[in-house]
Amino acid sequence: MKWDAEKYDRVNIQQFESGMELAGLAEVKKDDLILDLGCGTGKITAELANLSPEGHVVGIDPSTEMISRASERCGDMKNITFHTIPAQAMTFTDAFDLVYSNLALQWIKERHKAAGLIYQSLKPGGKIAFQIPGKNFCPLLFDCIYYAINELGIEKRYRKINETWYLPGKDTYEIFLRIMGFTNVRVNFNEYSLYFQNSGEVADWWSPALMPFLEPLDENSRDRFRYAFTMYSEKYRNERGIEFKLNRIFAFGEK
Repeated sequence: MKWDAEKYDRVNIQQFESGMELAGLAEVKKDDLILDLGCGTGKITAELANLSPEGHVVGIDPSTEMISRASERCGDMKNITFHTIPAQAMTFTDAFDLVYSNLALQWIKERHKAAGLIYQSLKPGGKIAFQIPGKNFCPLLFDCIYYAINELGIEKRYRKINETWYLPGKDTYEIFLRIMGFTNVRVNFNEYSLYFQNSGEVADWWSPALMPFLEPLDENSRDRFRYAFTMYSEKYRNERGIEFKLNRIFAFGEK
């Protein structure tokens, strides 16, 4: 998938805020060596580097567009390095004190392989701090997606809609991390609400989530899909705006 890094930068305020919450809970030390897995446009990578001025942060992402944007943003920071690689292709061994990942792991289908390589990349005693969408993370999102699919009459193309992302429950994810070898595992469920004032804001904010559904369509069908998606979201408008409730998992553990 090709990411629009500029648009992502404009609309990812909530991801940044919850990502900074996660970074605070990760208890970053001033000399930590950190892997920012799925670093995107580098906003949080820069913050992690500020939290560890005597350490170093390596940001990886499979998107060349994201890494290009991140490199521009952090070009003056000496303790950051970026690589355009997916988590499934990492070759780091005993390299990091912390592997941090903010809303990226849900995109990885080879999650057992990725988890094994994350474990391998950590020093003994190293830590993980992950945020991913949890089970039933946003029922309204799926309501709007199903509505758009039905409006376009393309149900057969999306028979496995729930397999687009990895969305585990709290207990399932805790067990998964323990099986992969992590100890002192803690998994918390956090709830957030987003409010949008108009359909344009809805379309922009959810554009990354819609990418897997738009990619197989021609341009006309993509426009129709976006229109149906955003118009249906008006059904959930209240006095504060169009409300989307989100469920997120915060997970921590040690090697």
